[in-house]
Amino acid sequence: MIRERLGIISHWKSVYKPPASPPLDPLPKEDAESLLRRMLKQDDPSEVEVRYILAVMLERKRILKHRETQGATNKILIYEHLKTGEVFMVMDPELRLDQLSDVQKRVTAMLQPSGSAPAQAHPR
Repeated sequence: MIRERLGIISHWKSVYKPPASPPLDPLPKEDAESLLRRMLKQDDPSEVEVRYILAVMLERKRILKHRETQGATNKILIYEHLKTGEVFMVMDPELRLDQLSDVQKRVTAMLQPSGSAPAQAHPR
């Protein structure tokens, strides 16, 4: 027999079924990095807080790394993109805790795909 001559002990047959691909978003949401890039190009003074929160989010995700802080009164935070080496300069708005909630809501709304409502907290 052929198996005995080749030293084969056993074998099996199966059909490979690749896993299903995740469904595509009909309207892909904008990610924090692309939103920050767009906002830095526009340089709208009313969005200083949002840019700061986005930079901190990307720092926590280890996409950006804080390299330096310049200025004593108007602090400019200098971040480096770890993969590309790009430099991002973000003004520190020196947010107070009572302002943080409103800015977080604005950022969440900006990151939601258009046409979908932001998630609401359920009352207890």
